[in-house]
Amino acid sequence: MSLLEYLASAQNEQQLKNKHVIAQTAAAGVNNADLATAIHKIENLLKDALDQDTYIDLDALQKTPRIPAFNRAKPELRSYLPKPPSSFALLMPWKKKAYNRQYESAETSYRNDRDDYYEALNDHQFQIDQEREEVDEHNHKIERYKQDFAAGKPKAIEEYFALVLEKSAYPASFPKSAKITYAAEAKRLRIEIALPAIDVIPAVKSWTYDKIRDEITAIAMARKRRRLLYASVLAQIGLRTIHEVFTADRSKKIDSIVFDGYADGINPSSGQPGRFSLVALAITRQQFNCLDLSQVEPRACLKGLNGRLSSKPDQLLAVPSMTEDDIQEATVANESDILDFKRQISELESELAKRSDKNGELASSLRQKETIIAELERRLEEQRDRLAELAPNLREAQERNAELNAEIQAQKDYIAELESRVEAQKDASAEQIDLPTETPDDTQPIENIAEITSDSDFAAAGIFAPIASGTPATGAGGLRIPPREPERQASIEAARTPNPLEVMSVFAKAQGRHVDYIAEGLPKEQINRLVREGKLERHRFHTYKLRATLAGRQWYRERSNLQAPPEPEPASPSIEVKHEAEKKTITLGELLSGEVASSVAADIKRNAPAHRDNKAAELLQRPAGTPDDLLTDLDELVTIMGEYGSETSRLIKIMAENNWACDHDALEAIFKQDEHVTFVNNIIDKINDRANEKVEHPLIIEENEQWIIDEEFRDEIEHILKHPEYFSNS
Repeated sequence: MSLLEYLASAQNEQQLKNKHVIAQTAAAGVNNADLATAIHKIENLLKDALDQDTYIDLDALQKTPRIPAFNRAKPELRSYLPKPPSSFALLMPWKKKAYNRQYESAETSYRNDRDDYYEALNDHQFQIDQEREEVDEHNHKIERYKQDFAAGKPKAIEEYFALVLEKSAYPASFPKSAKITYAAEAKRLRIEIALPAIDVIPAVKSWTYDKIRDEITAIAMARKRRRLLYASVLAQIGLRTIHEVFTADRSKKIDSIVFDGYADGINPSSGQPGRFSLVALAITRQQFNCLDLSQVEPRACLKGLNGRLSSKPDQLLAVPSMTEDDIQEATVANESDILDFKRQISELESELAKRSDKNGELASSLRQKETIIAELERRLEEQRDRLAELAPNLREAQERNAELNAEIQAQKDYIAELESRVEAQKDASAEQIDLPTETPDDTQPIENIAEITSDSDFAAAGIFAPIASGTPATGAGGLRIPPREPERQASIEAARTPNPLEVMSVFAKAQGRHVDYIAEGLPKEQINRLVREGKLERHRFHTYKLRATLAGRQWYRERSNLQAPPEPEPASPSIEVKHEAEKKTITLGELLSGEVASSVAADIKRNAPAHRDNKAAELLQRPAGTPDDLLTDLDELVTIMGEYGSETSRLIKIMAENNWACDHDALEAIFKQDEHVTFVNNIIDKINDRANEKVEHPLIIEENEQWIIDEEFRDEIEHILKHPEYFSNS
């Protein structure tokens, strides 16, 4: 395969992967859109019904007879009779007989069709009569029902409002079962309606695509959030039912309504099936007329009407139904109660306006972030194009690297051959017979030779040195004869090859960072040897980058008699201070250590704790618009998680990114990448000790060999992780 074909294949494969990622991301987006639509419908059950006119016109229930058309034509004899033959043909007996047979057959067909026509005509008339009779009977019942309804008969009124509630459009998963009772003396309507179970609330918060595992995963909705949505649905059903009944009652047959919403299920305390009242409300028409349901919060409105809503509807915690005293209290509501209710509505409208303004600010911030994301995506695309352009250069560099490796290996083989030749010469010299020591040549004294050779190129290269006695292989004065050129070159190359301790020093000085051994000019044989001995470890993706292991650094310190280089001290943050006399920037370390020379720094040191406390108090405030039962443990969770970037916050962040749960082995594998970190169990014990002290409950629990963050604290943790400035170094 040529280089162009290989690059084209790689590019096509990358394009297919990109298309797959885009398709999976789009699928997750579709799931999130469907989920958002379902939650929007649930949150707007009441508002969607306010625009609907629930009044039923009884006159519109009357019918008119639908007379079917009779499209069959009456048969005529002349259309059946055959064409009469000519006078000449009548003179031929066989033609006359044939004509007579055709005439008789046509006459028979005519009689049969005529009988069928009259039979069909009779059936059509019978259908008309039957339709008129049924329509007349239906209209008669409607007229009689109108008279009973106008007279205020309980049965007629109950049937009318049952029909009103039956026409109410709820999602398909909601039950539509209602029992209505009308008290004519008090003009009171009691409604008992079946409520949906908590299953109508989605258990999924959102869907996300995991590129590493190549699957679309669901992020579970917090139990607290799901319970609040379910309670809101129950309150909306109660207010919506009241609205539909009062809106349909144009003739003012009802003065008050008693609503009771129930759900069927298993009693958690006894395990027996039963019916549990979850919503109870009594309201008069006067109170209803003072409401603006398009602006209210359902649960708050129900509470303002002295209604009852289960605090734990998901656990079927029942509330008492309305008694006669409660109904009487709602019936005789005075003007002061109505004014107080109007005041509450005004406060709710003001709060809603504030939230609308806040939503506008959030929408503006969201648009800015979307713009930033679009810019980042554009830059990412440019980087991808740049990588595609660099791919051919990378291929050429890899080929050049392979050629250089081959050349280096050839040089090493040549050096090994020279070393073997040197060893052979040494062995041959050792086998020679020792000759008696002779008197050195007077023409070349030892001192002179030493002076001559001490400044020579051989002495500078360190190739030979003086020895005790002369041999045939030594020169005058006991000095070695300079080697031949190939042997000298091999000796120089051998002298340039660093030993393992020198190689290890490069990685020890890097202090745990990866080092490119090719760029440093280190021999591959030494590197492979240190890797096999466990003193070096390779980069996960780049094999030419390595770093020293803990055992390797320990080995280096023992062999080199050196201590580990001191860890660099983190830079202290600077603080810019203003004073009447001078403006100076000092570090936080100077403030804490007392190394402050000027009076300005001393003033800052005295005021620093108050400034820090004020900043923390400002950051730890709960966001505006947060419900009362959310983010209640924000301060405690910030203290429990500790300093941003610590082992505690890192572990909690990892678990939050993995859908609030991680198995033991996965966490151990993540934290083992840092050799100085403590065991995961110790970190979790420290977190739970803090949690038991602050919130009297462990933050992380163990289930099915997994560590799981308790869902009661997930909203706080999710909020804190969005704002890392909340962490305090306390």
